[in-house]
Amino acid sequence: MKIRHSVTILFISIFWSACGGHIAVPSATMSGSSSASVAIHIPEVTTSSGARVPKYVSPSTQGIAIAYAVHGSGQNSGSVNVDLSSTSSACSATTTGRTCTISVMPPVGSDDFTFTTYDVPPSSASFGTAAHELGTATVTATIASGTANTINVALGGLPKSLALVVPYSSIYGNNPATFNLGLEALDADGNIILAGLTTVTNGSSTETDTYAAPITVALSESNANAGGDTKLKLNGGSPASQVTVNNTNDVLTVVYDGLAPSTYSVSFAATASSVSPNPPAVKLTPLFVSGSGGGTFTNGSSPTLAFTVPYTTQTIALSEAGHSGPYSVGLNVGTQNCPSQALSIDTSNLSSNGSFTVSAGVLPASASGCMLTIADGNTATVNVAVSNAADPILFVPDSATTAIDEYDTVTYAVLGSFAVNNGTASSGYRPVVAALDKMFGRLWVGYDHSVPGTNLISALVQAYTASNGSFISTSPVGFGNTLVSGLTVTTSSADSLYINLPNTDVLDVYNVASNTPSAGSSISGNLEGGVFLDTINNLLYVSGDSGSGQDFVDVYNATSLAQIAADTIPQPLRTSLSIAVAVDVAHSHAYVADTATNQIYVYTLPHTAAGTIAAPSGNPGILGLAFDPRFGKLFASYTDAIRVYDTTNSNALLHTFTTSATASGMAVTPGQ
Repeated sequence: MKIRHSVTILFISIFWSACGGHIAVPSATMSGSSSASVAIHIPEVTTSSGARVPKYVSPSTQGIAIAYAVHGSGQNSGSVNVDLSSTSSACSATTTGRTCTISVMPPVGSDDFTFTTYDVPPSSASFGTAAHELGTATVTATIASGTANTINVALGGLPKSLALVVPYSSIYGNNPATFNLGLEALDADGNIILAGLTTVTNGSSTETDTYAAPITVALSESNANAGGDTKLKLNGGSPASQVTVNNTNDVLTVVYDGLAPSTYSVSFAATASSVSPNPPAVKLTPLFVSGSGGGTFTNGSSPTLAFTVPYTTQTIALSEAGHSGPYSVGLNVGTQNCPSQALSIDTSNLSSNGSFTVSAGVLPASASGCMLTIADGNTATVNVAVSNAADPILFVPDSATTAIDEYDTVTYAVLGSFAVNNGTASSGYRPVVAALDKMFGRLWVGYDHSVPGTNLISALVQAYTASNGSFISTSPVGFGNTLVSGLTVTTSSADSLYINLPNTDVLDVYNVASNTPSAGSSISGNLEGGVFLDTINNLLYVSGDSGSGQDFVDVYNATSLAQIAADTIPQPLRTSLSIAVAVDVAHSHAYVADTATNQIYVYTLPHTAAGTIAAPSGNPGILGLAFDPRFGKLFASYTDAIRVYDTTNSNALLHTFTTSATASGMAVTPGQ
C-alpha cells in the first residue's frame, strides 16, 4: 500500500522586463509538508503603453492541471484540475495579481509531476476544447515522509505563434554581410514567452524553462552557387542551413558570402510543432551594383568607383531579383575633399533600366570625401567610394638622351624613361614636344632634325604606348625648314592630332587611326609655337604672331578650324613671343609662356588678364608648359630646371627639379 503525504506547492511568478523582444519563463518552487495545499501566484495583466508584458506564469492563466505518478510507472497516481480565475474561491487578490491555493496528495518516493496551465478555468473539473495550453513542465522529485519537501519547477511556455524578423529585405549583394535575425514566440493569448532563462535542480535532475515546443529556423536559396552563399549560425556555432532554437537568448546569425550571382535570393522560415499555421517565409533579395569602367564592383569587395583620367564617364547598373525599383542615387559634392566640379550624375535612365552615369571632372588629390549613396527603395543602401588612380605622370622629352623621362607629379621622383626615335626615324632626331592621347593611352612625340650638309630642318611625329613606351607608329609631317613646336590630341573615339609647324606657319590636323592628314584640315598664317585643345568646349588654343610685332594666342573651333576672333588673347608686350600655352578647363584659366620676359601670363577665359607668374631668379629662359588638372599643378620648363606652381594657391612655387636636358614640350597623364 502506497503512503501519501500532502505537499504544499508554491508557484512564484518572477517578473522579467522585455529587452529586444526576448521572452523568459521564470521558475516555480514547490515545498512539501504535511499540509495538503498548493499555492500559485498569477500576475495581473498590465496593458500600460499598449505593449504585451512578458511575465510568466502567463498573466492569462485561468486554470492549472497537476498530475503525478510514481517515477517510471507510466500510471497516473492522481491529478487535480483547479480554477485559478479571479472569481475562484481558491484565490485571493494581491497588489500584483492573485494567489491561489490547491491541495494535492502525491505518494512518498520518487514521483513524476506534470504541470500545465490554461487560459480558461476547468468546467466540471476538466478542461474542454475551449482551453488553450499556455505553459508546461515535467519534474521528477523525491517525496520524503515526515519532512518538508521542496520541488523546483521551471515552466516552459508553449509557442502558438511566431514572428521572425529579418532586419533587411535587401542588402548589398557584392559584399559579404553578417547580421542577426530576430525571433519572438507568443503563447495562445499573445503573451511574449521568455524561455531558457531559469534552470532548476531537484536532486540529480536539472530542468530549464526552454520552449515547450522547439522552434526550427531554416533558409532556402534561389540561384545560389554550389554549396550555397548564405548560412545560419546558432550562438556562433557551425554554419548550417537549419538550426533549432530552444531559448529566447539564442543568437541567430546570418552569414552571406557576397559571391552570389545577381539573380540570387534567400528566404528564412520559422516553424514549431505547436504552431499552425506557421508564418510565411521572409525573403531577402540582395542589391547588386556593376560598373562599366574603372569601378570595383566585383563580388566579395567593397564598392569603389575609380577614375583614371578627368572628364570621363562611367555607367553603373543596378539589379535585384524580383525588384525593379524605385532606386535612388545621391552624390555628396561641395565638400573640401569633394568639390562640386569633381563629379556629376545622370539618373535619367534609372527608372527605366536601373542604370545611371557618373562623370568626373577634376578630382582632388584625395577624393576620400567623394561618395555615391545608392538605395533600392527597400532597405539596402550602398555607399560607393570614389577613388583616384595612381599619381599622375609627367612625360618630359629628353633631347640629350633621345628618350622620354617620366616623373611622379606628387613626389617628383624619377619613375623611369623609355627610348624613342624608333620605327622609321633615323638618327639625329631630337624629341622636343609631347602630347598624351588619353582615350587610347598613347604618347605622341614631336621631333626636329637638322639635315647634314643642308640648311633644312625635317620634322617627325611618333606614337608610343604611354604605359610601357612601346613604339606604335610614325607620322612624317614635313621636310624643309619644318619643325614641331606643339602637339595636342582629342579625347574622343575619332581622335585627331594637332601639329604646329612654326617654320611653315601651318598647323596640320592628322587622323590618329590612319596617321594621315585630314582632308582640308589645317590652319595657315603666323603660327609660332604652342597648341592646346579644350576638349570640353571644343576649342583650340594656338600661339601666333600677327606679323606686326604683336603676338597672340588665337582660339579656333577644333572641328571646323574657324578662328573665334572674340576669344583671341593678346600678349601685353609687343616684343614677346608666346611659345607655349596650357589651359585649366575646369577653372577657365589659360597660362601663356612669354619668351621675351620669361613670365607666365594668366588669363581668365576667354581673354581677361588675371595676373602673371614672375620669371625665376636669374631669369632663365622659359621653354614649355604642361598642366595637371587633377592636382591643379602647372609645370613650367625653363633652361635651368622644371618648376611646379600651385594654381589652387595663388600660383605659389611648389617645387623645382632638374632634368638631364631642357624640355620645350611636356605632357601629363592623370594616372595609369
